[in-house]
Amino acid sequence: MKRLLLSAFLSFALAPTASSFALMEHTFEDNLKISEVAVIGSAASERHQIAEDPSGHFYVTISVRQVLKGRVRPQIELLVTPDDVEFDPRCCVLDGMYILLLKKIDSNRYATVNGHFGAYEIR
Repeated sequence: MKRLLLSAFLSFALAPTASSFALMEHTFEDNLKISEVAVIGSAASERHQIAEDPSGHFYVTISVRQVLKGRVRPQIELLVTPDDVEFDPRCCVLDGMYILLLKKIDSNRYATVNGHFGAYEIR
């Protein structure tokens, strides 16, 4: 099932693009290789700050539907930067479903690999 989902997604993946002011988009395969965790999940909250986090960063709570790589809790906090919202305002819309390729920040907080290119909306 996991291979089928990944194969289907890869057939619809966008071609890499770049500009002098943006991150260079890596292929899905490269992002998957460098990720610590890969999940299919849905946004269970709007953007919010975490009281214990002095950084002032914003997060979105993700309900994990299926783990494709690594191990995670059923709910995780995904770092959402202003650049993520600027370049891809759909990530992460409440109840939106995504394939997320992640690197661990701390015990239950994650960031996408390769900036906003590590989040893929499923329609």
